[in-house]
Amino acid sequence: MRLLIAFTAAAATLGLAACSSTDAADPPANTPAQIAPSQDTQEVKARYQVQTEGSLIRQFSLPTFAEFVQDPHVSNVVVGTVEASRTTVSQPGNAVETILTIAVESSKESSATTVTAREYGGIVNVEQVRDDFESKLGRKLTKKELAEKVDYQWEGAPHAQIGDHVLLAVTEDKSGAADYTTLTRLASAASTTSKTDSTSFNWPGEPPNPAWDTAVTPADLY
Repeated sequence: MRLLIAFTAAAATLGLAACSSTDAADPPANTPAQIAPSQDTQEVKARYQVQTEGSLIRQFSLPTFAEFVQDPHVSNVVVGTVEASRTTVSQPGNAVETILTIAVESSKESSATTVTAREYGGIVNVEQVRDDFESKLGRKLTKKELAEKVDYQWEGAPHAQIGDHVLLAVTEDKSGAADYTTLTRLASAASTTSKTDSTSFNWPGEPPNPAWDTAVTPADLY
């Protein structure tokens, strides 16, 4: 993945315009992101936000989501509840990702009761990605600046939270960091929704393909 980051005037202390490119894992190529003042995210206040938009992989052009999950690129479809979430920063490239632990309710291709899934984004301290900031600013950051939070988001989708009832279309995780890498993540309308195969799941934002249905039922995918 080629990541282009543009630093805008998010605050007086981090206001130098610049850009760089780094390599990271799936998903593939994306377009320039912006760092800007952040809204509160999953009960963590992040002062800065990185919004990244990705160019869609070929399989997203398939006419329906049901056809997408039948493609060999998709290893499994998992329905379950998020039990744990931890954000990591991997090298090279300061790739910010979140590892989700899912208690499996149903699965298309596996009998596992728990799986882990890696997906782009998460909230970290600026210190964890300081190279990106300091290389653009041309100076060392202060202790206060390093302690600030920065929220990396992919396609504007909110981060999964513990207790979320989710449907994941995934591929095998070749990095070894998790069982799978998330290709798409949907969520039921509320964590209290009855967790049965007939539950309808919705996209956290716009579907990757505008032609796809806005609501998905697992029984139609298995």
